[in-house]
Amino acid sequence: MLRLLDAGVQGLQVPHIAGVADAQAAVKAVRYAPLGKRGMAGASRAARYGTVPLGEHLATSNAEILLALMIEDLPALHEVAEIAATRGSTHRHRAG
Repeated sequence: MLRLLDAGVQGLQVPHIAGVADAQAAVKAVRYAPLGKRGMAGASRAARYGTVPLGEHLATSNAEILLALMIEDLPALHEVAEIAATRGSTHRHRAG
């Protein structure tokens, strides 16, 4: 995920989220502190090779990167409300 984010992708879709722990791990992987533990590369393409002030890059990335968590397995349905409430993920429900 980090390579993709540093390359400048604006969204990630993570399949087979099996529970709250998976949702939290995904958030930590794509968000900078304090929301996550994403490693920082201030001269990456995502940071426009260092031309964007670091604080601005951190804030913009945390606010604008789309993180879609996919619940595809029956056991995860027991935690669907908690998964959907995971801070730092994008919340949408699609029936079908």
